[in-house]
Amino acid sequence: MTTSAVIPQLDGAIGASVKRRRPEPPLPSGVLAPVPQPRILGPDDWPADHPAPPGALRCPNGAYAQIEEWSPEFMFYMLTERNPYNRPLKPNNIARIAADMAAGLFMFNGATAVIDEDGNLLDVQHRGHAQVDTNTTQVYLVVRNVPREAQKTMDRGAKRNLADNLALSGEKNASTLQAALRHIYAYQRTGIPLGGMVRPGPSDVQLQNEVWPQHAAGLRASAEEFRYAINDVPRSTIVALHYLFSSADPEEATEFFRKFDSGAGLAENDPILVVRKRISDERKLGGRGINHQRLETGFVIRAWNGWRTGETFKKIQRPVNFPTIHGCKIPIIGSEP
Repeated sequence: MTTSAVIPQLDGAIGASVKRRRPEPPLPSGVLAPVPQPRILGPDDWPADHPAPPGALRCPNGAYAQIEEWSPEFMFYMLTERNPYNRPLKPNNIARIAADMAAGLFMFNGATAVIDEDGNLLDVQHRGHAQVDTNTTQVYLVVRNVPREAQKTMDRGAKRNLADNLALSGEKNASTLQAALRHIYAYQRTGIPLGGMVRPGPSDVQLQNEVWPQHAAGLRASAEEFRYAINDVPRSTIVALHYLFSSADPEEATEFFRKFDSGAGLAENDPILVVRKRISDERKLGGRGINHQRLETGFVIRAWNGWRTGETFKKIQRPVNFPTIHGCKIPIIGSEP
């Protein structure tokens, strides 16, 4: 058996072994520690009767892998004739992947299509349905002859989302920026800056490639200005609204939210103070969920509109229609200019 390097063996479970390992004695100054390397498996590691065809990569348990191009017709056959074991479909997931495929954003990334020893699909059905829906040809890393019982170990890793990708690109407030960007995406399509208003929502790829570049600088500045939730309004909502309000007047937007935060020096009938109290009352009544978030967001917008025009409030009622943002220059797609 040929090897290029050998990984040190640890006793017992990996996690427990790491905790129990004694620290190595320090190396002399200037001496670098050897870097552990993976062992590259080669032909001599597999039995002579391994079923991999010529040119395929041999894998454990008799499985093998190769790069394959699948037409929509072949994918349709696999989904309808060779797909007896997969989990229920998630239509929103399919719609997001299909949007990426239709826009040419779906890239070969090494994710596998997995087929068992009987030729049945074990993993690829959501990508597969999206491929058929968009009538596109896709390239997959296909692993064949995988034992069917291995399916129960699939899809257990944490899915990488837009916040992860933003963090990898160096953004400091990745989770907040991800949520705020979804609010802006929803605003441009519904007039309501609340991410949950759009179903199915955009894919992370679409958001990062098409939406983020348009709003990155403004959202980043708003996230730097406001680093916490204000009066129980989530930070992502504050950031999105500050960005939208800033398109009307940056200085007024910042002043508005600072007053909304402190409440200091406000007259009893000031829209900001009235809305602060109303949001607090709604929270005490147990307001939760997307309907409450919509109401809360609408209250803040209503306060902004009233504060800018010098209006006074005795109280604030639940609006019949969601308020527009006075002075906002971020366009709503499909609306009159």
